[in-house]
Amino acid sequence: MDRFNIPLTAERLTAYAVERQSGTERHQPEGTPPPAELRRFWTDAILQGMARLEGLTPASKWMDQYDQQLEAARGCAAVEMLPLKEQAALIRDLSRYVSALEATGDDRRRQVGVVGDLLGDMAAYRNWGFTGNGLFRTRQQVENTLLHMTAQMPSVEVQEMERFCEGFAAHQEAEQAMWSM
Repeated sequence: MDRFNIPLTAERLTAYAVERQSGTERHQPEGTPPPAELRRFWTDAILQGMARLEGLTPASKWMDQYDQQLEAARGCAAVEMLPLKEQAALIRDLSRYVSALEATGDDRRRQVGVVGDLLGDMAAYRNWGFTGNGLFRTRQQVENTLLHMTAQMPSVEVQEMERFCEGFAAHQEAEQAMWSM
């Protein structure tokens, strides 16, 4: 399939995480995991999801490299920011991933939600949130995709009514068969 260049996406996600690690973290609500842990979770989930869509087994080396690069950057006074062109390329990759998830026709809301969470984190970071990198357009895509996927899901009431009707029809058939004997 080769829809995604997963190693390059991993590299860009890692660069974003390193950039955020060296910057000032926003306020962390009590009882929530540190933002760095959330970024790691989102990155891992996205890379695994991309790999699975490609029919590949997720490679642990992507997250090993992620962890190594974040650890190496901890002592640095400054890090190189991802250029706008690379930011835009990463966001396009995430947009294509969301489109691929939607195209499966399955309930992939959790996976799309993870992308939305990461994009929200990016939007809260001024070096990413106020640039022409396509972030806000992709956030809108994620929101629309989640709405579409949710609308496609039958409601609990509809599912219960369908089960009732199926059961009632089976009961009527059984009753009719009994009277025709």
